[in-house]
Amino acid sequence: LQLWNGGQNTKDDVRTTKRRAMEIERAVGDHLGWEAGPSSPGFQHNLQSQSPDPGANLASQENLSEVVAALEDALKLRLNTVHSGEGGDQISRELKQGGENFLSMLNQLGVQCFKEGDFESAQSHLSKAAFYTTDKFRNILFPSDMTRLKLRAATFNNFGCMDKRQGKLARALKHLRKAQKLEENLGLQSPSTSANVCAVLTALGRFDQAVVEAKTAIKLLTPVLQEAESVSPSHRSPEINRDIHLFTVCWHNLAMALRQENPEQPKKECWDAFQNAIFCSQSHLGSEHPTTLAIEKAYLDALQGAAQQQKGPGEKTPTLRKANSGKWGIAPAPPGA
Repeated sequence: LQLWNGGQNTKDDVRTTKRRAMEIERAVGDHLGWEAGPSSPGFQHNLQSQSPDPGANLASQENLSEVVAALEDALKLRLNTVHSGEGGDQISRELKQGGENFLSMLNQLGVQCFKEGDFESAQSHLSKAAFYTTDKFRNILFPSDMTRLKLRAATFNNFGCMDKRQGKLARALKHLRKAQKLEENLGLQSPSTSANVCAVLTALGRFDQAVVEAKTAIKLLTPVLQEAESVSPSHRSPEINRDIHLFTVCWHNLAMALRQENPEQPKKECWDAFQNAIFCSQSHLGSEHPTTLAIEKAYLDALQGAAQQQKGPGEKTPTLRKANSGKWGIAPAPPGA
């Protein structure tokens, strides 16, 4: 992409500014095979910042980085025109159309970077997203304040995920709680945020609180799963598939938190959670899916630990029989079932 040096020439008239901004967006569209314009289908996508594979349908990190840089140049050209008092209604509308798309992509790029271990770049992208979603840009970059606050909550959620990857658990929890607070103020609850909070609380050893967050996420996702079961797997949207995966992971996280809460003698609720996770994973993801195999292994490990506790130290733990389904198979019923 040949990028304009946006924001440098504040003396351009409105017509020139609009032309340059549109040329940048057209270059972006040509580069990724989109039609030009901030309201074109290529620019319309939902931000799924907590999804397993954010931005997978857009581009590689290198290409997405170029796209984000180009859109920021277009944004700066329009912002400078508005600040100079020469913008008019049309430039304002274009800012609000382009702002949401730019912030969504900025978040997606940040997530891609930290998933690849590039935490410095991720910090830069997410910090920009936090800056552009401050109250300062409320009436400039977004069609509504709810849109701004949703993107701000997603940004703090992504900060929390990045912090957890770096082992900065206290900081991760702080960012995730900020995201939750923003969502609560909007009258929304995000199962993804609750699931992320659960994972951090479990890592911090605050298992009782982790259980609450896991149950909250499961409750929020249950209607989605019920709806998904009425749809053929081949006709499910990527968003529904991500929610099914998250639902499965939440049952697993609940089981792990319950196990850690009482490691010597896990409650029946713990075994029920494990079995729900396995059933959901095998039914919807498949017996060979990595998530299914990981949950089955965690279940077997828990059963072996419980068997060792029951038999006492020094006594041999009985070998657990493997069934035919999955690499690890379904283990026998838990103690006391």
